[in-house]
Amino acid sequence: MAEEITNGIFLNGKNKLIKMFQLLTEEEKKSLLEKVGRKNPKLAEELKFKSITFKKMFSLNDKSIRLVINQINPSILGVSLKGSPIKQQRRILSLAKRDYAEKAFSMLTTSISDEEKSVIKSQQKVIESIGSLNKMGLVEI
Repeated sequence: MAEEITNGIFLNGKNKLIKMFQLLTEEEKKSLLEKVGRKNPKLAEELKFKSITFKKMFSLNDKSIRLVINQINPSILGVSLKGSPIKQQRRILSLAKRDYAEKAFSMLTTSISDEEKSVIKSQQKVIESIGSLNKMGLVEI
C-alpha cells in the first residue's frame, strides 16, 4: 500500500489497514490474509504480525502460552494482565511455574504509578514475543 497525499493531507494506507485488520474476526483475517498473500506475500506477513493484539494471548493453546511465558519477565506479564478478565488471568498464571506465577501475580495486584501506560507497554512486549515466536514457527497465530 503506497502512502498518498490527498488535498494536502498525508495518509498512510498501510497503518489504517493494520488498524482495521485488528478489528476483524479470526475467520475474516484468515480469509483476507489468504487473498492478500496470493498477490503480495510480504504484505500478508506484515499484516499478520502487526495485527496481533494482546487478546491473542488468551486464544493461544497451553503450549504456546508456556512458550510466551518463557520469553517474558514475570513482572512484565503481571502488569500486562492488569484489567484482563480474572478467568483469563488465572489461566495464564496457572500455566507458569509457581515462583514465576507468584512474581507475576504480585505485580498484577500491586498498584503502580502511571498504570495505564505501563500496562500498554507490557502488553506490547507480550505481543512482540508472540510475533517473534510465530516467525520462528513455534506459535501459530
